[in-house]
Amino acid sequence: MWARQRAALEAAGYRVLTPDLPGFGQSAPWPRQRCSLDAFADEIHRCLEAYAGGPAVVGGLSMGGYVLLALLRRHRQAVRAAIFMDTHPAADTPSSRQKRWQLIDAVAAQGVRAVAEAMLPRLLSATAGAEVRQAAMALMLAQDPQGVIGALEAMARRPDQTDLLPTLSLPVLLIAGEQDASTPPAVMAAMRDKIPGSRLVEIPRAGHLSNLEAPEEVNAALLHFLHELPTSSGAE
Repeated sequence: MWARQRAALEAAGYRVLTPDLPGFGQSAPWPRQRCSLDAFADEIHRCLEAYAGGPAVVGGLSMGGYVLLALLRRHRQAVRAAIFMDTHPAADTPSSRQKRWQLIDAVAAQGVRAVAEAMLPRLLSATAGAEVRQAAMALMLAQDPQGVIGALEAMARRPDQTDLLPTLSLPVLLIAGEQDASTPPAVMAAMRDKIPGSRLVEIPRAGHLSNLEAPEEVNAALLHFLHELPTSSGAE
């Protein structure tokens, strides 16, 4: 999902790591009971220790933002700067949690297509082109059902992380799709207001998967943020 960002950042001279969470991409799924945002954050920390060469700029979109918050709580020394995209710090509401359990049952019974078709309308803006829709659907359908179930359960059980925001004393960028139905810009503006010195960039005509729908605009925001950071030898 980060191919366009990786190409742009590497072309600008940055070293980029795009690890697969357990059960996604080429990573084998974990047993369902092992899956949690804290466990995912620990896995990202192991990746950073193995490959980053020092504190790194870490970004996450949607569930990736939840993992980044857990990483900052558990391994803050590993994060030089943070990028939150189309995400929020709150726990699921009871109704949202119930929907996740229903999706878990649907994936277990019918496979990933059940959750992909249910989620796609909320992942992209109403004006997203056919090519973007096909790419997003293909990404979802390529994932392991057990990985999707583990991620859904981890998100359903996640705690509220709002209390962490005022304690963040590192550079923070927030990116929000203008037409994001899941985490609207107002939600991320509230998040920005709680993080000292953070900055919010709104991406016009983009939905929840802003990096897929508007890659050039997202890349420009990322590069501007990275160029303003002090020089470091760590991975970006």
